[in-house]
Amino acid sequence: MKLKSNRRSFTLIETIAAALVLGLSVVVLAGISVNSLRTARSIMINEQAWDLADRQLIMVDFIGVRNYLLSGPSQGTFEGEGTTFVWMLRISETTLDFLYDVTVTVDWMEQQRHKQIEAKTRLSGY
Repeated sequence: MKLKSNRRSFTLIETIAAALVLGLSVVVLAGISVNSLRTARSIMINEQAWDLADRQLIMVDFIGVRNYLLSGPSQGTFEGEGTTFVWMLRISETTLDFLYDVTVTVDWMEQQRHKQIEAKTRLSGY
């Protein structure tokens, strides 16, 4: 005598296929997470570089372009969170009286690549 069961269960192939889909999903989500963290770190470093450039421009404006030309440093380094930034300041006269072009360049290495930003403005020499 045979007993028939009305219960339906998963076959081995269905279980393996479901595990494979779940495993691939986890790998894809982990890759997306790592990429997101890498991008967030890159954005944070980029923001630090722009903040450094902004601080240098504010310093020149606060001290005065002429005074800064006489005594201020034109380059230096800054230690960020795990990154060393090298900044350079260039000031040049324009054809207009008492108006100067001020350029700040910030360089750093990120993931074995050279990165650079440049901020330019014009400031009065008064």
